[in-house]
Amino acid sequence: MIETLLDLLKGALERLDALEYLAAEQKVRQSNIVRTGVAQSFDPATNSVVMNLGDDAASFLTHSIPVFTHGGAGADWRPIKAGQQMTLLCADGDLSNAVAIPGGFHDANPAPSSSAAEDLVCARGTVRLRTSAGAASVEADSKSALRVQPGGWVTAAVQGTTQFVIYDGSQYWMINPMALLPAAPPPKAS
Repeated sequence: MIETLLDLLKGALERLDALEYLAAEQKVRQSNIVRTGVAQSFDPATNSVVMNLGDDAASFLTHSIPVFTHGGAGADWRPIKAGQQMTLLCADGDLSNAVAIPGGFHDANPAPSSSAAEDLVCARGTVRLRTSAGAASVEADSKSALRVQPGGWVTAAVQGTTQFVIYDGSQYWMINPMALLPAAPPPKAS
């Protein structure tokens, strides 16, 4: 009789241990449903990123995770840069099913502007595309910019020796400091 009770008690304790394990596992999975981290590396061939989810340089690196990007007719391509903050969405809290969503700023990677009056796209270091109410500009660096203002005015601010080529739909024109001259099409960028 005592052996039977001990066997029952032993079985109940084993089930209790199993339930404790499941509860702990569910807590871990729940905390992994949404995670933020920093991009460690990016593979453009597979559009996937290795993330650091820890507090130090390489404290908790993930496997390669697919990046959620805007595809289709209005697709854009912005390769992920190391140090970029990202958010992981993990189905059922399982990191092996994660997808990474770019976005967010942090102390080591601050926002490039604090103005609510402009939209700004920064690419490849110093290249910036700014748009605001009725105006747009492309800035290649701190010395050169192309601006389109209301009324169709286009201004180019450039320091140094520069050639400007304008295409009017049928003819290319080269602008130099002395005259407006007919010109050949510019070379195609490689």
